[in-house]
Amino acid sequence: MGVLDAIISLQSELPEVTDVTHRGPNWTLGQDQYRLKVPGIVDMLVRGGRTIDYHLLGGTAADAAAFVASTGLGALLHQRGDVVLHASAVQVGQGAVLFCGPSGAGKSTIAAALVERGYPLVNDDFCAVRTLGDQVLLYPDGRQHKLWEQAVDHLAAGDRVGQPIRPALSKFYVAPRLASANGEPLPISAVYALREDRRPDSATIEKLNVVDAARALRRNAYRPMLTRLMGQQQLYFEMSVRLLRQAVVGELVRAMDFASMPVTLDRLEAEWVRSGLLQAA
Repeated sequence: MGVLDAIISLQSELPEVTDVTHRGPNWTLGQDQYRLKVPGIVDMLVRGGRTIDYHLLGGTAADAAAFVASTGLGALLHQRGDVVLHASAVQVGQGAVLFCGPSGAGKSTIAAALVERGYPLVNDDFCAVRTLGDQVLLYPDGRQHKLWEQAVDHLAAGDRVGQPIRPALSKFYVAPRLASANGEPLPISAVYALREDRRPDSATIEKLNVVDAARALRRNAYRPMLTRLMGQQQLYFEMSVRLLRQAVVGELVRAMDFASMPVTLDRLEAEWVRSGLLQAA
């Protein structure tokens, strides 16, 4: 089964979750089941790491799709036992470099800016990470950029803008100028957790030890509440140990303003040349 192979179906109604283990104000977690109601938009039920059934609650199909394609698919991958990071990724050399952070941290914007410098997009918004033998791999999912209008303007990407993510948001799907070509999984070369520095023109990379790396991965899981309630903390710790054997795991501390973006990208490229991920020009 591929990373994002799933059966997604519109239903007139949804069954109740059985074998409930946890419950919140608008969600229910059961054995291999997760139900989420987004008031006025969509009710969805994710089951067995395979199916997502949804029912409209008055929202548009586009509104519903935004939640099904994000939280719904993220929950489905958690059910499969994948490590799912809230991250965007580009291809550097023969490997993938991930940028992790919560919504608004700038991970999609950094990835899009790197694409403009010639690094193909691998994934946007979330990344499913798996092991094969002794390698940790990232599986491309064919997603487009999801960028706010300001980022679209800064990157001069207006000719590639598609539909808004949701009709009420000034955030859009944007076709990448370059994308990872063959869809094959890539070994992960680096993972950076993003942190803001309010000083202009500052960009540093701080490597993390195994304990801090494990914390960073858990903190940047896609919907970290699910990983905790599903008892997957050990899974994320084990993945951090494997990643540290293969990749750089660190914090990228930088100013978030667009004027400082070239400094950040230059710092990353210098680090990749130094570590052998990229050949010097």
